[in-house]
Amino acid sequence: MGRLDGKIGIVTGASSGIGHAVAKALAAEGVVVYMLSRSAESLAAAAKDVPGAICVPTDVTKRESVHAAVAKVMSDSGKIDIAVSCAGVMYFTLMKNKNYDQWEQTIDTNCKESLWPHHQHLLRRSSDDLSRPRRVQRFQGVCQHLLQGFAC
Repeated sequence: MGRLDGKIGIVTGASSGIGHAVAKALAAEGVVVYMLSRSAESLAAAAKDVPGAICVPTDVTKRESVHAAVAKVMSDSGKIDIAVSCAGVMYFTLMKNKNYDQWEQTIDTNCKESLWPHHQHLLRRSSDDLSRPRRVQRFQGVCQHLLQGFAC
């Protein structure tokens, strides 16, 4: 038995890297892990290492895609106990090269992906739960951290 038996978790970027490692670790502790990533094929391959994983192809840069993924988790299990954001991209280029498409993809993936799953999760929580300042403060803290990063 794991320390987190019966918990439901979502992990973005779960098909490789840190996201895959997080998904494996959560599953080892008894979490039912919903693995989110863009590629259905990559997810299926990665899920072989994650006992009981449920693959949900999701593009974290698209709000509708994330909404659909969260709706599936809620429909299947009725709750989300753990949400871990690991999706990310990084292009190695200088701003003077004006690769605006890469810059926008980086912002969309690395920043928005940190917000959408948690935002949807918070919206689905009861009003009593949201009245607890700590839960709302975590979400506000993520937003504040993102904005501070842009000021540097």
